[in-house]
Order: sequence, then structure tokens, then C-alpha cells
Amino acid sequence: MTSRNDTGYLNAAWVWIFCFAVFRYIFSGTFLLAPDEANYWQWGRHLDWGYHDQAPMIGWAIRLCTGFLGDTETAVRLPSVAAMTVASLYLVMIAHRWIGNKAAFATALLSQGILEFNVGGLLATPDGLQAAGWAAATYHVARAYETHRWHQWLIGGLWFGFGLLSKYTMVLFLPFAFIYGLVNPTHRDRLYSVRPYIGVLAGLCMFAPVIWWNAQHNWNSVRHVAYIGGADTSFALHFRYLGDFIGSQAALATPLVFILILAAWVKAARDCHISPWICRYLLLTSFPMIAFFTLLSLHTRVYGNWPG
Repeated sequence: MTSRNDTGYLNAAWVWIFCFAVFRYIFSGTFLLAPDEANYWQWGRHLDWGYHDQAPMIGWAIRLCTGFLGDTETAVRLPSVAAMTVASLYLVMIAHRWIGNKAAFATALLSQGILEFNVGGLLATPDGLQAAGWAAATYHVARAYETHRWHQWLIGGLWFGFGLLSKYTMVLFLPFAFIYGLVNPTHRDRLYSVRPYIGVLAGLCMFAPVIWWNAQHNWNSVRHVAYIGGADTSFALHFRYLGDFIGSQAALATPLVFILILAAWVKAARDCHISPWICRYLLLTSFPMIAFFTLLSLHTRVYGNWPG
């Protein structure tokens, strides 16, 4: 039974996130748009199923918000403010359900204190929207593995689709979550059912118009993402960008939290046979992303927000 004290930790977590959301909302209107933000604002003024350098959700969301609030800095940035708040709430829900209320409060404190959440939750970029999609999909797919209920698989798939519409790197979530099911005997039988695949299909159907747009435009945005990922250069391995990449991750998470994250990954991997299944699941839906971009940084420059 949850004690009154523990419930207080959870309530404090919700209040903490709400206060930061209000602060970001107010602060978002106090400075001019950056060039990238102005570019996404133009997307919102000229709606389409795709754009040259990214998935379209940020443009759609800005159009929705400016339609209600007018063409202001606050309206342009509101999607990021809202999305990072959603991501924060889902992180707390994960900690609350599978670890405890004290962990939920610590998650709220740490997440709102790092640079990445405050930049991603303020500037109008696709990163905050993808963060919401990734955090929500992580929660609902975990619930689906746990309970094997139709609605959890479906909601997880829809959030996966939302993340894909926000940023293409969301596609990596699918193999990560699938690999967990393959290697975990407790939940492997879930993959014998049609339910998880219906959820994936729902997410892919959401993304289908973007695929159609790319096919009609010579795979423009797909090629752009591939090129900035080093596809247009000859294959070579070197350490030129590795230090910059690791430094960017430490700076965005803050050095202390970055060290805590590394320690958590090491502990989850070391104790994988005795730790609760949720630890293995969270390991496999987070660490491979950083590992993938660490390897990519041995070939080309990787910007810190890509795997963040």
C-alpha cells in the first residue's frame, strides 16, 4: 500500500512539471525566433505532407497554435512547450508505475533541470515533439507487454506514428522495442499475437502520406537526412568527431545526470538476469539509440540533439 508520504512525492512531481511548463510558456514569448524556428513557422503557413529537411509535424502543430493565438513567438513555440511537458509526464508515469513515487519525484526534478529538456521544451524544433512520441510509446508499449491489452498496443502504435511524423529517427524505436520482446522469455509470447503488429500498422498508416510525398518529390527529405548522416561521403572510421559527440551528450544532459544515465545502463546490463523486466526494457529502448549514434560519430559529425 502506498503511504501518504509516498503519494506526496508523486503529487510534488506533477506540481514541479506544471510549474516548469508554465514558466516555459511565459518565457517563450520574450525573445525573437531563431532562423530554424522561422523556417518551421513558414512550414505552418504552407502546409504539406512533407518538407525538404524533416518530417512535417512541427509545421502542422505550429499552424494549429498560430490559428488560435496568432503569429506570435509564444504560438510558434507552444508545440514544443506542450510536447516536452507530455514527455515529462510520461517519464514520471514510467517511474511511478514500475519503480516508485520517490523515483517519480526524482525523475521530475532531474528531467526539468537538464539543458536538453529546457531547450527542447522551449525552441520550436521537431525534437520536443519526438521526445513526446518516444516517451509515450515507451510507456504504452511497456504496458502492452505487461498486460497484452489491445488498447495499449494500439495507443503505443499511434504514439509511434506521432513520433515518426515528428522526426525520422523515431523509426529506431520499433526494432528496439521488438528486440526486447524477442530476448525476454517473460513477454516473448506477446509477439505471437496479431495485437502488436496492428499497433505498428496503425503508426505506419499515420506516416504513409509522408512516404507518398517523398516518393512524389524524389525522396527529398529522406535523402537530406541520409546525407547529413554521412551517406554522401566515402566510408571511413576515425575519432575526429567522437569527443565532440560525447561532450554534447554530457552537456545536454548535464555532466552529473549523464554520469547517472551511464551508471544506470551499466547496472541494468550487468544485472539483466536478476533485475525486474522493466529495467531490461528501458535499457533496450534507450541505450541502443546512443550506441548507434556513437558509432555513427566515428564516420561523420553527429549533432547532439539527434539521439537526445
